[in-house]
Amino acid sequence: MRRVQCLLVQSRLCHTGFDRTKLLNDALTFVPVHGWSVRSLSLACEQQGLSPAFHGVFARGPVELVEHFFTESNKKMSEVCSPLDLASLPIPDRLHTVIQTRLKCLEPVITAWPQAIALQALPQNLPYTLKNKATLVDEICFLSGDRSTSIDWYINRAAVAGLYSLCEVYMITDTSKSFDDTWNFLHHHVQDLHNTHETIHQIPSTLQAFVFGLVR
Repeated sequence: MRRVQCLLVQSRLCHTGFDRTKLLNDALTFVPVHGWSVRSLSLACEQQGLSPAFHGVFARGPVELVEHFFTESNKKMSEVCSPLDLASLPIPDRLHTVIQTRLKCLEPVITAWPQAIALQALPQNLPYTLKNKATLVDEICFLSGDRSTSIDWYINRAAVAGLYSLCEVYMITDTSKSFDDTWNFLHHHVQDLHNTHETIHQIPSTLQAFVFGLVR
């Protein structure tokens, strides 16, 4: 029944000049107060002169608003970071700049972000969430200058995914001015990640030298 209702709503919207992106952008302005909810979507519909019931066009509910925000934040990260001369910076500084830029997108909705995480973690939403997170991590690595094609491709992305998620959770609980504690947290963990990466890559040459020393 709900699917039929959604299809009917979508059919009606096709004849009203409905702008899905604009509606979602309008809904985002209500998120700080009403969260990632049907209420935010309904208010956005009213703002566009539509019936509040038109929120039914989003068959999967408020999580589509979360995913829209996620995609738009990725675009903003790319727009901000692409013109920067990141190649002239040390790798940890590149990674810090890109991740910080992306995390700053959460600032307007940070109080409601735990709800967004919960929505994304629901079983029916998890496939979309994993795909979106993979896209984010890939973009972070690309903007940071990672062009690896070997096993490093997987290692780097797994490490960045863990780092980003860790900083995201830390940011939710951060009460410092301008999220200064989060940026310090990010700085230290980016450096730790870089040091660990360097150590891992030194292991083969160290083992080779050790074995060579034994057989001499």
